[in-house]
Amino acid sequence: MSTCIVFINNFKRGLSNKATFLITAFIPIVVIILGICANYFSQPSFNIGLLSSEQSDASQKVIQSLKDTKGIQMGFANSSTLQTDLITCKFTAVVDFSGEEGHFTLLSSKNESVTKELEQLINRYMADPVSIIDINSLEETSLGTPQRTMAFIVMVLMLTSTVTASIMIKDKNTGTFTRFLYSPQKVATYIVGNILYNFTISYIQFVIAILMISLFRVDIGIHYSNLLLMGIWVSALATAFGTCISSLFKKEMYANLFSSCIALVLSLIGGTFVAVDRMPTLLTYISAISPTRWVIEATTYMEKGHLWFATPKYILILTLFILIFAIIAIISNKKGARK
Repeated sequence: MSTCIVFINNFKRGLSNKATFLITAFIPIVVIILGICANYFSQPSFNIGLLSSEQSDASQKVIQSLKDTKGIQMGFANSSTLQTDLITCKFTAVVDFSGEEGHFTLLSSKNESVTKELEQLINRYMADPVSIIDINSLEETSLGTPQRTMAFIVMVLMLTSTVTASIMIKDKNTGTFTRFLYSPQKVATYIVGNILYNFTISYIQFVIAILMISLFRVDIGIHYSNLLLMGIWVSALATAFGTCISSLFKKEMYANLFSSCIALVLSLIGGTFVAVDRMPTLLTYISAISPTRWVIEATTYMEKGHLWFATPKYILILTLFILIFAIIAIISNKKGARK
């Protein structure tokens, strides 16, 4: 009963400042728009240089197909500045068709994976120069639309949850928390009430984000019912994170700044901008401490057609993070109560 009272009072306090409440609730709209823009600008793009201007008929057909391929620009390379052009990334790769008919030489400054994909692309055009190929698979360091969208949602929910949870800091500074402790209630009751309020706001934000995905017709390859189920754990994760951070500080500004730094770091090492399997080995191991990594992996798993409850792996991992953050929050508030 006391938990419900805390929950209802927080809602009333939040609604008292309607402008801030509405801005917080509709932040996911901005997130989805930014996610769509990020996916658009992260499309792979390659500049391929031609080492010889004299080409056979077969080579000319391949070159024309490359020119018609979205994301590929062609230009002429000079043999005297070849190494400099590759080092300065003027050209992603340089191709030479001057050898035997049906053969070519490819030089690239990119990693072996991209070089291999470019070779396969040219080989496929040599076999069939008519069918234009999608090159999105060439850029393996980028996430797909579903993964990037969910990663952005997680990061922003962590930030907004901290802002919502900062109501606890206000209660401590105004003496509301102290007065609550003098009543026959436990600290856990106060924490749970705040967590329920924060979770409700976070889940509303998540649902709005999913509605925006539907409205903008973003193809993420995951059924909305699966996303809504996943959102329960994502919202609980963000809520526990925000409550944990707010429990550690006495000023809202410090809590918000610290949460911004931590959320960004967790996103970076979790694979939001560079896929985990493209990271150095050590960083791959470190990324295991980031809940963002496991949200991205769960998204990839569901994108393949699996249901959210098909495997307990990601549910258990995210639940573990939730419990860790919640326990830290409870311990921190109990210490504050003793003071």
